[in-house]
Amino acid sequence: MTMEAQIDWQIGKSLSDRMKYMLDNQLMCDVTLHVGSDKSTIKAHKYMLAIASPVFYRMFEGPLSEKGDVDIVDITPAHFNMMLHVDKDHACTVFQTAHDFHMTDLKEEALDFIFKNGSASLVSDDFLYLSGDCLKLILESDQLYCDETTIYQRMVQWAKLQCEEQSMPTFDENVRKTLGDLIYLIRFPIMTPKYFTNEVSSQEILTDKEKVGVYEHFNGKQTDIFISKHRKEHIHNEIYEEDAEQYGEDDVQYEEDAEQYGEDDVQYEEDAERW
Repeated sequence: MTMEAQIDWQIGKSLSDRMKYMLDNQLMCDVTLHVGSDKSTIKAHKYMLAIASPVFYRMFEGPLSEKGDVDIVDITPAHFNMMLHVDKDHACTVFQTAHDFHMTDLKEEALDFIFKNGSASLVSDDFLYLSGDCLKLILESDQLYCDETTIYQRMVQWAKLQCEEQSMPTFDENVRKTLGDLIYLIRFPIMTPKYFTNEVSSQEILTDKEKVGVYEHFNGKQTDIFISKHRKEHIHNEIYEEDAEQYGEDDVQYEEDAEQYGEDDVQYEEDAERW
């Protein structure tokens, strides 16, 4: 980089781009942070941190403000750097960090990214380490662009990981206990009858009453146990219903063409009676 380019780096850039340039190139940093258990050194700007989070504002301003270097032990250096650089490839980690540090704008930006890239975000490793509060904000939205089977599978995996971290067996009853009220944010009524029969009702995560409620919904009876409103993903797919082959199984016309699933797989009327 030439001296002229270094001097003129502000020209032609937005304010946010200039701030990012200063951070990336460690220009005029005025605070040294020791982050994580190994106290990795990260240099930053107090004003950037303060305008992003009330936690950092209180840390640097007021009678109890920190003097000199600052230790931040409850986050890894990698995650802290993601937060500083707003790396949207790690939206779930950015979302959790912004939630923990009350960074409203960054939190909303990360959440919006997760909504628009739901499938990619949910299958990321970072998703499994979200808190229950953050999961609630994601799952309760109609704007989440992701099919319900993926949501269910990832939530079960999340619950099993929570069980393992607490040295609990990953039995269905423990998975259900760990999910708590989050289970009611999974929209079982908009799954296909085939998937629900083969992958959900065969497990003991839902109660018998809840299973009956879903089967009744498949048969045209409304239920208030689970949300039955379609998310953005399903609405998008229905637009292309006439070319269902690009999505695999036809999720909409299952009643008219039940044979595509096999007689043994789509006997949800009989299953409803059984439950």
